[in-house]
Amino acid sequence: MPEVAAPRGFNKFKLSVKTSLDNLKAKLTKKKASPATPVPVQTPNPVINQAQTTDAPQVAAAAEPSAITPVKIVISEPSASAATGSVPTGTYNLYSRGFCPFTQQVRIALAFKGAEFTFTKLVPNQSLPEWWAEASPDNSVPVLQFPDGSFSNSSAGIIERLEADIPQPSLYPSTAADSKQWSQTLRQELYPAFNKVLMGTNPTVQSEFRPKLTAVIEKIVDQLNARTEGPYFLGKDFSIADLVLAPIMQRLSLATFFRNIEFTFDPVLASYIDTLNETPAVKAVAYNPDEMKKFFVAAIPKMKPLSLGKLQHNAIRFHFDKCILAATNLNHGFVEDAAVTAEGLKKRFKTLLVLVHKHSHFEDSLVYPAIETLKPGSTARASEEHVRDGKMLASFEVALNAALDRIIKGDKKFARSSDFKGVVEKMRDVWITEKLHMAGEEDVLFEISQQLSNEKQEELVYNIYIKTFKADNEELLPFIIEGLSPQDRMQYMYNLEKSIGASNWMDCKSLLSKKMALPDWIDLTYRLPALAL
Repeated sequence: MPEVAAPRGFNKFKLSVKTSLDNLKAKLTKKKASPATPVPVQTPNPVINQAQTTDAPQVAAAAEPSAITPVKIVISEPSASAATGSVPTGTYNLYSRGFCPFTQQVRIALAFKGAEFTFTKLVPNQSLPEWWAEASPDNSVPVLQFPDGSFSNSSAGIIERLEADIPQPSLYPSTAADSKQWSQTLRQELYPAFNKVLMGTNPTVQSEFRPKLTAVIEKIVDQLNARTEGPYFLGKDFSIADLVLAPIMQRLSLATFFRNIEFTFDPVLASYIDTLNETPAVKAVAYNPDEMKKFFVAAIPKMKPLSLGKLQHNAIRFHFDKCILAATNLNHGFVEDAAVTAEGLKKRFKTLLVLVHKHSHFEDSLVYPAIETLKPGSTARASEEHVRDGKMLASFEVALNAALDRIIKGDKKFARSSDFKGVVEKMRDVWITEKLHMAGEEDVLFEISQQLSNEKQEELVYNIYIKTFKADNEELLPFIIEGLSPQDRMQYMYNLEKSIGASNWMDCKSLLSKKMALPDWIDLTYRLPALAL
């Protein structure tokens, strides 16, 4: 079969589409003999051998073997002699970047309708043909050129026109009541929440949208449980609601991997996702999940350098919680060896206080003065709290160590005593005070600090590392990393990589490669490939 021609205005990379007509006819004959699928879509095209991409689609073709034409799939680079204007091409030409979920909606719609189309995946930072300004004035994707030469860059508008141009099979079947209303609700609630959580650079915004994302997932589960029949979202037939849901359902694992969101998969939701993934129109254009995850490793925006301070807050929270859990278990007798647990608690709390002290020190000496240049007087309260909390923590450490030393020396009864219970309760009070202090910093001072230029933030992180942490890095860096989620570990190390200089960065890499458990190290190097270089 000849090599695929490039769409107007683009040159193609090396890409060929090969098939055997005899094999194709055999598959189609076998397909006709099998039971009907739940969705009235056309048989997918034969397997496409690709030289340059792993996510090019297999798109539904016409119903009869004699009418099947191999799908044209192009990965493009710009053409110097691009045509201009809305020139009729007689086919559908789809253009996009990356792994856009809105583009996936359009691809599913085209596959469901059995429409032949070319799919051009634009190369990052490439120059675009002159006609692109007409096709997408705001430079957004997807862009679909219709057979008459006209363009649209609205996924919802494209799908509505496809429904009008190719009425059957319909995305609004009579068996799927309220499908249009549900599609609008999902576009307005699910997509913004998911995008803010996955792609947001501000942790505060991410935190704001996490409950919104879980709430809309719960709404989806409620609807699935309320159905009188399935297997689709609104009944027995595939509809526009399923089309809108499919891209996000296939991306939920990204929210878990990158943002540490654990979804509780109700059996009905898990079954529904399986149904979507096996639906011919969805399966035909599905992205390779490993390729998609690899893409987002690079594509997810990174937070600014001074997010390092907020990430240290997260590590402090983790270790304080660990200390309280260990102390509580000691007091309730939920440990096998009280002396070993007490010794581990004493060591963890000592390192935690070193981290808290150094964290407060760099804020007072480096970060707060920079914030004062933006908003004078804004750090006064936090500085006073540092003095207060420093005295409180030092006093409590003395009391805790005295209590733990008794247990380490073999006084098991003391661990279960009301006196030690009082120590545990005091630890909780200390922790509440620290949590309130950190929350106040994050709500006010962190937001102000983000107004500093990237260059200034990198300079501050460099000084934080050199003046505060380098001397104790062997102890504190693994301790901080232990207290972070996998994606937060990536962000923390990314901040160091961009700020502390090559020699210091190599020291940090070497240290973590020796100190981290191998699975954690492999995961971190996957998320931040610079660690593996």
